[in-house]
Amino acid sequence: MRAFLDDHIFFPSSSSSDPSFSSSTSKTGYLAQHDLLEQVPELSRDVLTPDYALALSTAAGGEGKKEGEGEPEEEEEEEEEEEEVARNLWLGPSRTLSPLHTDPKRNLLCQVFGRKYVRLYSPEESSEALLQAAGREEEGEGKEEGEGKGLTEALTAANTSRADLFAPSAPVAALRFLDVVLEPGDALFIPRGWWHFVLALEPSASVSFWF
Repeated sequence: MRAFLDDHIFFPSSSSSDPSFSSSTSKTGYLAQHDLLEQVPELSRDVLTPDYALALSTAAGGEGKKEGEGEPEEEEEEEEEEEEVARNLWLGPSRTLSPLHTDPKRNLLCQVFGRKYVRLYSPEESSEALLQAAGREEEGEGKEEGEGKGLTEALTAANTSRADLFAPSAPVAALRFLDVVLEPGDALFIPRGWWHFVLALEPSASVSFWF
């Protein structure tokens, strides 16, 4: 873990006084949507699931069920599945990003250290067909088995937009959006179905809670 941080997160900047350092030799690493808290139990003890996420997750467990529906054991398993809050860590240097996308669940994004810029578009904006998904099948044509994993897979996933926010087309530039800069200790609730783009402004760590 220390080697990953030293080599890929906190490597010297391009303005380093060390003449032997070259930004071209540094390899940016982005630990994205990874369950490090499960992998390293010592870290898990430092992260508590917010009551807000737990309360809404429990409330969602009973939605859409009618009395007498389903077998008791099946219902119990489904409720446990729905009530579970997924925790994922996002750890990376400045300028790492998540392209414009939607999440399958509600998301409570909590900033641990560093700052992140987040831009959000409501689901109504996607009705303009400008923020529609890239489409896994179309983007994945011609790939060999085993290719298209990691960031590549994320960029071509069915919940990711084609829109280029760094050089947006005129119609995309005209869309209304909300933006915010998350500071350490901030938490942002992202409703299910809302498009969001996330850019690290400096080395940062975040924990997302999906429910």
